[in-house]
Amino acid sequence: MSTKRVTFRISEADKDWLEAYSKAQRISLSGAIRQGIGLLRTEQRQKTYHYLVASTRGIWKRENGLDIRKRFALNGNEIFCLVPKLRLGTRLDAKLRFALSDKAR
Repeated sequence: MSTKRVTFRISEADKDWLEAYSKAQRISLSGAIRQGIGLLRTEQRQKTYHYLVASTRGIWKRENGLDIRKRFALNGNEIFCLVPKLRLGTRLDAKLRFALSDKAR
């Protein structure tokens, strides 16, 4: 894993808590911070997914979703997200692109 050094400021109380947590878990401070970043990414992906589902509900009325998934299956890798009538350049488009990008993983 390639890493970069980062400097940031946190309160003394947060630093003490982070040190106690990392000691109890037997991991480094940076390991604890990486865990926190992973949890934050997971939470954000879930929020983005739920937002996309809620904001696109009911706009596809032409056929069954399972039929679409079968038709678009490519070598075992499915195209899992079809958003009809999605206008490029909108906030929804940006959120969808981020959710599907490597940066979100």
